[in-house]
Amino acid sequence: MMINTQDDKQITIPVPILQKFSKTYSQIQENSRNKTILNLKVESVIVNKVIEFLQKLLSSDISVIPKPVPNGKIETYLNETECNFLRSITPIERQFILKFADDLGFEHLSNLMLASFACEFVGCTTQEFLKKCNIINVEYTLELEKDIQKQYDTIIKRN
Repeated sequence: MMINTQDDKQITIPVPILQKFSKTYSQIQENSRNKTILNLKVESVIVNKVIEFLQKLLSSDISVIPKPVPNGKIETYLNETECNFLRSITPIERQFILKFADDLGFEHLSNLMLASFACEFVGCTTQEFLKKCNIINVEYTLELEKDIQKQYDTIIKRN
């Protein structure tokens, strides 16, 4: 499967990754005469990070992430590859990865992103949330508070 990225790159997702991780892959007919090409609003750097991570995860068993994660300590339920991946990405990258994972039906990757968000942000004040997301120079308003609370509730409920 080919992905056309937002920064005008074309990236191939290897078939073994799609076979193991994509819930929607079985619906995609792929052969040498008919290549599936998706135009996604995602930067190539995100696609490459995901492919590299999933390539490493191919030879491992994927972890079962409990819902909710007890004590907010997701690392205790993940294998080394998953832990290293989470340490290597920023909260903003997690949002893009979550969207990308949802678009391609990568259920485990979606669950991993959601659980990591939930563990990182449970109990945060709005100011702590903004700081963790590296959002600065924002005028704090009641509207901003409601928007953040809505996003937070969506993350927690999905997890």
